[in-house]
Amino acid sequence: MQLKFTNHAQIRIRERGLSIEHVKAAMLSPDSTKPGFEGAIEVKKKVSNKKEIVVLYKKDGFRDKKETYIIITAYYI
Repeated sequence: MQLKFTNHAQIRIRERGLSIEHVKAAMLSPDSTKPGFEGAIEVKKKVSNKKEIVVLYKKDGFRDKKETYIIITAYYI
């Protein structure tokens, strides 16, 4: 699985102090998945007793040979 981050996602991850490992964990084994806006997918993963991460992403349709996902944004709830 290859992850690409939009500029927005990179900025928000830094600002929010998110762990890239938490983003990857949510992508690899989400606790829940639901459709997001404009074809995006939203996944949630509990990463500690007090933290749950939400990741919004799209599949990169131009590179079908690899599992490439474009991370749009992420945040803890």
